[in-house]
Amino acid sequence: MKEKLWCVLALLVLLGVAQAQIPTTLIQSVTPPSGTARSGVKPTFSCRYYANLNGTMQPVTGAIVVVVVDSGNYSASYVEGEYLYSGVTLYAGNHNWYCIAGKAGYQFQMGSPQIYSVLPSGGGGGGGRHYLVSPIGGLGANLWTLAIVVIAVIGIVLGYFVVRGAMLTAGEKKKKK
Repeated sequence: MKEKLWCVLALLVLLGVAQAQIPTTLIQSVTPPSGTARSGVKPTFSCRYYANLNGTMQPVTGAIVVVVVDSGNYSASYVEGEYLYSGVTLYAGNHNWYCIAGKAGYQFQMGSPQIYSVLPSGGGGGGGRHYLVSPIGGLGANLWTLAIVVIAVIGIVLGYFVVRGAMLTAGEKKKKK
């Protein structure tokens, strides 16, 4: 499933390179807010993907929107002006997340990584479990995801120029004949 999502996003980027793009904005949020939920929570991640159409910001419908949580890629569903995902259970500690959104003809967006902190279960007083979470592990996983996206975009752009150069060369050969 993850490979399919990345292939679709790569295709959207390629289509965007070949045509003019409508400017977009991506706004990320999560409910309940970071630092307020207990271990075992299923937060709702929100990705608001808007296009600037004739000076007004309007939701982009029919887009591919992925929520990345701790290096897992999850497809978000469109509900009343925003894309939502709430299918992952999070336990005590810090979790990295962000949104990726794209649609052919629209500017591709990748949100900045966010940290979602989940409190240990238990009623306080030291009775709950406490976890030591390394921020480096989560950051490293996000950097790998970012590296894959950057490499895919570079490959797509280079492929576009190679195909375009081949087409121009073929056109010049026809003119000489």
